[in-house]
Amino acid sequence: MSDTDLAFMATAELRARIASKQLSPVEVTRLYLRRIEALDTQLNAYLTVTEDLALKMARDAEQAVMDGKPLGPLHGVPLSIKDLEVTKGIRTTLGCLIFEDTVPELDTIVVERVRQAGAVLLGKTNTPEFGLLGTTENRLGDACRNPWNRERTSGGSSGGAGAAVAGLPGAAAQATEGAGRVADNGVQLLGGAGYVQDHPVEKWLRDTKTLALFAAPAEGHLETIAAAELGQAMDVPVHPRLQAPVT
Repeated sequence: MSDTDLAFMATAELRARIASKQLSPVEVTRLYLRRIEALDTQLNAYLTVTEDLALKMARDAEQAVMDGKPLGPLHGVPLSIKDLEVTKGIRTTLGCLIFEDTVPELDTIVVERVRQAGAVLLGKTNTPEFGLLGTTENRLGDACRNPWNRERTSGGSSGGAGAAVAGLPGAAAQATEGAGRVADNGVQLLGGAGYVQDHPVEKWLRDTKTLALFAAPAEGHLETIAAAELGQAMDVPVHPRLQAPVT
């Protein structure tokens, strides 16, 4: 399998191969980190890359597989967190220069659930200040670029998440929606799958309601949703824009 094929593998397949010991979460994470290092200077999708943490989480995920422990629905899957979410021990800027060096002591509920699901955290993706713009630019650095045309914006406010998955990629990205729009520029992401308004959403995750993993209303409901939804794959056509031409 080529690095490109592995990098753009659907999330459900990646998780299944990790669980069946066909893929090492450590090697997958190293591949993603190499691609971020090599390509993100063109996109500015990430505000913070958590290389050391990601590798530790990947090693722990691999050991859990080898030990036959129960595995979460995102076990070993590399995933990014939008930098509007507070993350324990990881720099959280909210896209604002004032918080450039802020490292919180707690996680938001969505981050807690991502961790509980077994994901490997690659870092924090770019966002406009407090998520208040439709383009992803702030005073922390250069604007986030569209993977299909780097002279254009990746949109916002989840432009970093979209660019990270479409162009680098990450297997999945946590993102937010606040105005009712869905993938209005073709690279923003939610937690679903397939087409929404003719756009690829969540990089062909192939799981019909993964958004519920992040939005489950009650504690303990995560496992119920995971059992019901993970593995119920959809046969979704491969969109020609799936692999952005970032080299």
